[in-house]
Amino acid sequence: MPSDGTPTSTSSPTQQLNALLTDLLERTPGASRAVLVSGDGIKLSYSGMGTDDADRLAATVSSLFLLAPQSFPHSSGRTHQVVVEHDAGFFLVMGANNAFTDESASKTALAVATTPAANVGQAGYEMQRFVASLEEHLVVKARANTFSGPGL
Repeated sequence: MPSDGTPTSTSSPTQQLNALLTDLLERTPGASRAVLVSGDGIKLSYSGMGTDDADRLAATVSSLFLLAPQSFPHSSGRTHQVVVEHDAGFFLVMGANNAFTDESASKTALAVATTPAANVGQAGYEMQRFVASLEEHLVVKARANTFSGPGL
């Protein structure tokens, strides 16, 4: 990875995500853990914790993000963000919906845990920057058909 924190194009998607999450934590004062979660609660990438903690956090993120719309039963809108304030800090969950055009990925969420002293506004801003960078690193562009011949 170059010194500016940008993953190289030869990195695998998982390596790219891990590098981006680590960079997110480094850019966000007070942020301690981050996880990117699929709509079905599977961790796609994580930083700042071990695998078991990431699995538990992914399940929590999925539950929070999927239950939040129940607060608005007569609305067909989307949940954009969930914020939990705890004595130990803040837990922010943000939809990564805008990064994907594929409907199956539309419930993907990013979560960041911070200390109580963290600037929640800056954490949210850095999370938005991360989400904006997802499409570039995750969406595989369609390949041009380079084959010729009958039926192709």
